[in-house]
Amino acid sequence: MKIKLDDTHYLNSDEYCYWITQEVRIKSGKRTGEVDERRCSGYTRTFSEVVDSFIEKKIKAAQIEDFKKLVKTVNDLKKEVKGWKCAVERKK
Repeated sequence: MKIKLDDTHYLNSDEYCYWITQEVRIKSGKRTGEVDERRCSGYTRTFSEVVDSFIEKKIKAAQIEDFKKLVKTVNDLKKEVKGWKCAVERKK
């Protein structure tokens, strides 16, 4: 299964797990300007786990040195992901 979550993110699954990919534009090298798809979550057993994995990875990669910015980042990610969940549930 492959479901578009927003402009750049996709929910992928096979018979064993879920994962999220993101389309990214290549900025250097022979393929400059082309679009590639990269995994941006872990491989998980359930939709809820893949969402948690995506949020966790984004938070760990964020360059945040202020607690208020961390809270805002977490809340923004939750809002983004809740929008995906609604879109997936509507498609069922």
